[in-house]
Amino acid sequence: MENEEKVKELYDTLQSLKEKRNHLLDWMGTDDMETFLVYRNSLASLEQQILEINEKILRYEGPTYRGSHIDLYLDQAYRRPTFFLYDVSLPKEFCCIGHVKISTKPLSVLGEAHIGYRLEKEYRGHHYMLEALELLRDSMLACGLKKPLISVEPDNIASIKTIEQFGGTLKFLEDDQREYRTYEVDLTQPVKQIKR
Repeated sequence: MENEEKVKELYDTLQSLKEKRNHLLDWMGTDDMETFLVYRNSLASLEQQILEINEKILRYEGPTYRGSHIDLYLDQAYRRPTFFLYDVSLPKEFCCIGHVKISTKPLSVLGEAHIGYRLEKEYRGHHYMLEALELLRDSMLACGLKKPLISVEPDNIASIKTIEQFGGTLKFLEDDQREYRTYEVDLTQPVKQIKR
């Protein structure tokens, strides 16, 4: 109970800091260089405070899912009935290295739910995203997702390998000013062995 109250207090503080940050960003379009530098320094300070509050929240709440190499935290600020955002973190580091977005509501004329993800460059190549997707498999199935889609740029070979290892099969190419490959993932099938 004490932790719940502390987390609520931290979320309130976080919301207040984000509002201040947004207000500051509105004012940063000034032509006066001295004023701009003051705003920029204030913004940097706010960003640091937001980071620190996020880390405290992570410590109090603990991960939603814990894997062998990563932890996943459900981002309560973005939670909607048909949309979930998970922060990917390394255990005990309490810093976000990426995100997984799950939409249980169709996002396009394709009439399918969609998965999206992003991982910071310096953390790529360790199969963290494949592990994150696998950790979320049961949760996605529980939401009624059986064959969601994942779209990727055709030159993103690492992401294509991740999708294929997760069980994705190429559904089609789409041309919307640039080409995308769209994969369908059968969540009822187990993930292929992760090679580390």
